[in-house]
Amino acid sequence: MSFAPPDDAIWPSAGDVIWLDANENPYTWPEHLLAQAWAAFRSQGPHRYPRNRRQLCRALGAYAGVPEEWVLPGNGSDELIIAMLSSLGRRVRRILLPWPTFGFYRHVGRALDLPLGFVELKGDFSLPLDDLLAGLGQGNEAMVVLCRPNNPTGNLFGRELVLAALEAGAWVVVDEAYYEFSGETVTDLLGQYGRLVVMRTLSKAFALAGLRVGYALAHPDTLALLRSVMQPYNVDAFSLAAALVALEHAHLARSWARAICAHRDRLARALQALGPVRPWPSRANFLLVEVLPEAGRPAADVVADLAEGGVRVRYWPDEPRLRDFFRVSVGLPRDNAMFVERLHRLLADHGGGDGVPRAEGR
Repeated sequence: MSFAPPDDAIWPSAGDVIWLDANENPYTWPEHLLAQAWAAFRSQGPHRYPRNRRQLCRALGAYAGVPEEWVLPGNGSDELIIAMLSSLGRRVRRILLPWPTFGFYRHVGRALDLPLGFVELKGDFSLPLDDLLAGLGQGNEAMVVLCRPNNPTGNLFGRELVLAALEAGAWVVVDEAYYEFSGETVTDLLGQYGRLVVMRTLSKAFALAGLRVGYALAHPDTLALLRSVMQPYNVDAFSLAAALVALEHAHLARSWARAICAHRDRLARALQALGPVRPWPSRANFLLVEVLPEAGRPAADVVADLAEGGVRVRYWPDEPRLRDFFRVSVGLPRDNAMFVERLHRLLADHGGGDGVPRAEGR
């Protein structure tokens, strides 16, 4: 079943601000599906603890192609990351993170005082196999986290990295938050490797960031370890009801993902035409943008001026490796066009680039 996302399938932005900083889905669910989720919630009532968690596990398992016993829902994938590091992370002598990557893993690891190690990505943000294996050392005493696609760089680490780390005996956590945009997964390896954990979320392609529903896929014995440090009833009743409706209409999420990927590619071409910025290739719903020396000003100033003009993008002031970069989420065509137009004006005002921005089309 196909579905063309209508332009009015969005909530209006707050004020005049264009929010392109959190990798959110710019589309939202049609009113009749939101009403269906609300009706399902009301049929149980807010005075009861959630009673259909197993139904959610079954639906997530069917979507991911694994048995329901291999599914653990979470209050967003963030809760599952905390649980994974709190349980599995204490069983290893080294936790390896490619860098830069999704910073929440480092944040939680440091808060728990875990033995973190980092493998710096190459200049093209690739992760060579030799560097990964050297960082693992004694693989059976280590854990490695691989975000596929990687955030914030947008590239997809090779499947051979996952297999090599598993064969070395390491615990391997593969974060597939942006799976629906890349179309590549390692869930087919779950039955073969007991130390593989796949993290996913409904926040991105499924447009449920506000309701916080994530899920982990792994062997039931592994999920039992995560569950041992998690609260009961961790997914609230309304989020659970909405997730079930969302999964019943997974074709909608797939159609949004296709549309967003098309918007992303047009946005990348428009940015490339500006001259003094470089969009890096991405398999996710965002682009990492490098502010080149020809721009005549640092990325921090570009980001600040964009924010002053009502466009919010993501910048990392404390990350030296990302000092010349910012990340922009892919929005609706009109928001992408506004972003490019304002970026072009900023660059032109400072003598950077003569290209005329190409407005994004449908």
